[in-house]
Amino acid sequence: MSKANLLKVAFFAYLALIGFLVLHHVVRPAPGPTPDNFRRLRYGMSERTVLGILGEPATKYRCPMGKLYEWSGAQCKIWVSIRTQVDDQRPERGVRSGAMSFRNRSPF
Repeated sequence: MSKANLLKVAFFAYLALIGFLVLHHVVRPAPGPTPDNFRRLRYGMSERTVLGILGEPATKYRCPMGKLYEWSGAQCKIWVSIRTQVDDQRPERGVRSGAMSFRNRSPF
């Protein structure tokens, strides 16, 4: 492969990378309590990651083994339980459970 062709390939790979990064930044959902952001949550996810996805919660509750956060948005309400204390039987931390209810929407 000639040097000119190698430079062309490198240039187009660079453009593709820049395009991917820009598209990823533009398409990524904004933080907040939305159904799409709720679907991004995973079991065991760290508290920091959850707060990055959903933003600061409206209400915070302390539980014996962790925290319960509540978010209220225009489309839905979200609750997430995060385990912060560990013991011999349950040594893992992070998201334990979550629930979402839609606002002004009947399931029928």
